[in-house]
Amino acid sequence: MRVDADHVSVHIDNTPIVHDATIAVASGSFVGIIGPNGSGKTTMLKSIHRALLPVRGSITVGGDDLWKLSAQQSARRTSVVLQDDASEFAFTVRETVETGRVPHKRLFERQTSTDGDAIDHALETAGVAHLSDRLVGTLSGGERQRVFVARALAQCAAVMVLDEPTNHLDISAQIELLELLTSLPLTVVAALHDLNLAAAYCDDLYVMAAGRVIAHGPPAVVLTPEMIGHVYGVAAHCSTHPLTGRPLIAFAPARTDPPTLDPPIRSTITKAEQ
Repeated sequence: MRVDADHVSVHIDNTPIVHDATIAVASGSFVGIIGPNGSGKTTMLKSIHRALLPVRGSITVGGDDLWKLSAQQSARRTSVVLQDDASEFAFTVRETVETGRVPHKRLFERQTSTDGDAIDHALETAGVAHLSDRLVGTLSGGERQRVFVARALAQCAAVMVLDEPTNHLDISAQIELLELLTSLPLTVVAALHDLNLAAAYCDDLYVMAAGRVIAHGPPAVVLTPEMIGHVYGVAAHCSTHPLTGRPLIAFAPARTDPPTLDPPIRSTITKAEQ
């Protein structure tokens, strides 16, 4: 299912956070949103999964205006995996995944065999079926993230939105999680901090700085030393990974002043959009 955010601006407490951002996500693709802290990534994601209403612009999911759908209709199309959710720690893995069926239920409606099948499939797909009776709070970070992905899968939505899903995970858990996400027959939109992981797993990247999308395209086009230097304030050397053939980036210290939309960044935008 396709997702389109067209010239979206978002304010929080009357403060502009996202400015005139356009993001197009093809059905079945894995799109990453990258950028430094405070660049607007999480706010952009919140607008896509209907947690924040834009002050301008439109967002469509499957061709339908997101804000003309009911909350239940929206949740049947788009699931969300947030950063580690401590509120779930007192529940078992299965109980947590069961909550993914809420968008498909009426008030006080009991669980059906369809719900049970969806929950079982989600647990198996995410590789956490053997943990069903464990409390979420007793799991490792990687296991917890898989549980939250399983909950999203139980929703049976065609689009999955994730906010920094690899945060605080060791490298093995990061790779396992991203391998899982890329294997799913879904449209995936994720905010990512690690540029090498974004380069390795995403079909397309959108770069945000100061609340604006300043570049987009395939990782090999977007992840240039020029762009990385201007947005992140570090020196970068870009090469090709010898095992995967994807972009590989090495970093070194450079200037520390924050990114601005000066002419060098605009030249990066032009290159990325060609």
